[in-house]
Amino acid sequence: MSVIISGSGPSLATFAQRLSDAAQQGVRDLVLKACEELIEHARATSQIPGPADAENWLKLLRRYRRFEALSVLADALIRMGREELFVSRLYAQGLIDQGLLLAAREVLRGLTRRAADDPAEHSEVTGLMGRVNKQIYVDARGRPSDQARQALRQAIACYREVYEKDRRTHLWHGVNLLALMHRARTDGIGIKGLPDSTALAGAIIEAVRNPQGRTVNGWDYACAAEACIALEDWDAATDWIARYIEHESTDHFALAGTLRQLTEVWRFTPETPEAGQLVVALRGALLGSRDGRLELTPGQLQHTAAALDNPGPRLERVLGTVGLQTLTWLRTGMERARSVALIRGPGGRGIGTGFLIKGGDLHPALGDELLVVTNAHVVSELQDDGGIEPDQAMITFEAQNGAAGSPQPQYHVAKLLWNSPKQHLDTSLLRLSPGVAGIAPCPIANSLPALNNDQRVYIIGHPKGGELSFSLQDNELLDHEGPPAGKPSRPERCLIHYRAPTEPGSSGSPVFNQAPDWQVIGLHHAGGEYAHKLNGRSGTYAANEAIWIQSIAKAMAVSFGSQ
Repeated sequence: MSVIISGSGPSLATFAQRLSDAAQQGVRDLVLKACEELIEHARATSQIPGPADAENWLKLLRRYRRFEALSVLADALIRMGREELFVSRLYAQGLIDQGLLLAAREVLRGLTRRAADDPAEHSEVTGLMGRVNKQIYVDARGRPSDQARQALRQAIACYREVYEKDRRTHLWHGVNLLALMHRARTDGIGIKGLPDSTALAGAIIEAVRNPQGRTVNGWDYACAAEACIALEDWDAATDWIARYIEHESTDHFALAGTLRQLTEVWRFTPETPEAGQLVVALRGALLGSRDGRLELTPGQLQHTAAALDNPGPRLERVLGTVGLQTLTWLRTGMERARSVALIRGPGGRGIGTGFLIKGGDLHPALGDELLVVTNAHVVSELQDDGGIEPDQAMITFEAQNGAAGSPQPQYHVAKLLWNSPKQHLDTSLLRLSPGVAGIAPCPIANSLPALNNDQRVYIIGHPKGGELSFSLQDNELLDHEGPPAGKPSRPERCLIHYRAPTEPGSSGSPVFNQAPDWQVIGLHHAGGEYAHKLNGRSGTYAANEAIWIQSIAKAMAVSFGSQ
């Protein structure tokens, strides 16, 4: 029952729209704030959201992988009186995807009893219980404990129970059963009474090929692909993966789940014969999807780049009719990631990002020397900038290989060549010691993209200052102050605004355009919920902000003198 309180303030629908907008933008703090404001409004106005609204909001957060907010909202809805099984189930899913497996298992145990008279929900809950136990086993790695082995057996039992109730509908349960049977066999864990894996794989493929009136979706194609993997029918697996990636229902959440299944359960890497190209294709699809985000460890980046350097026909086929173009774009993106630096402060803590450029691209006097660009609030000699002193910085290119038997190269700042304070262009240009070799610099764009609804920009950085992940994020270009129609608030500085789920540590990251050769258009330096709109427009919005790279070049020309 909803009690509607009249008044002139924002409606529940307004807060729900804010949540939707924040979820799509992906900035963690904004999503959580929008979620908390929605909850507070519902409580303050005594409006208990209806089941349809609750389901839509929770599924929206799941779709965009905002699992922390998903669990916060589900928890609040349950305490408001929304007792539907799906609310608690999605609460459990949010916990699972945050790695809170034991908490999720307790929620699911209670749901199993409550869902006894609801076959559809009972199947969903049992499947999630299978996933919890699967993840407990996968996370054990190495030599699994008795607890992990028992979790594997329980996962197999859960998936088998649901699949055998309806073998034509519960395909994802069947394919998880198939994958875990394979994992148990390869790990030497004997489990008696299991079905024949060849027959099981064949039944899953047949159910997708002949759905008998059932609507087939992207998940079904992924199931067929995995069944073909179990049969080592790599050509068929490739075709199914291609159809899966192209299907309209396949979103970021789905792609991430399939990639996780292949890498964690099947333990495929880009170097795995036959299967490796499927891993690379899924990573490419993740990055190419709208609102896509791809995180890679340095090792994963190196292996992915190597696979892209020698793509087989299978990878080209998965990526569709524009396979060669897409492959080139992905390969170049991997190359640009090699040029991105992690900047550490005292104690080795990651504090920001930088990127390698050829000095002459910013000013002719700097010639072919390779230099690092970062923010003044990351590294600066000026105390007001808030950065560390140059002699305190230690810089690494996390994807750079050291010589055989030697550690990864580490660099120090030999000289701060140029600086524009934080309140101006927020830029520092660093000369490194020793000089950098063997890494290609990032090319610099001469102009900014035209503003239209299809323009995207890409950021490569070290989120949270971490040393273990690159984050390649697909972001909507919102606005910029560049020519021909821009109206800069300061004549010497053009700003670029874009949506981006950036984290602390991304400061100093390069912002790339959509050009095939990934050209730098800006230096990421700030962002927030209430960024002032550009070009004299009134109002604020949630946006991240970069300094146009050509604004930096023009300022350097003034400092160094035109040559």
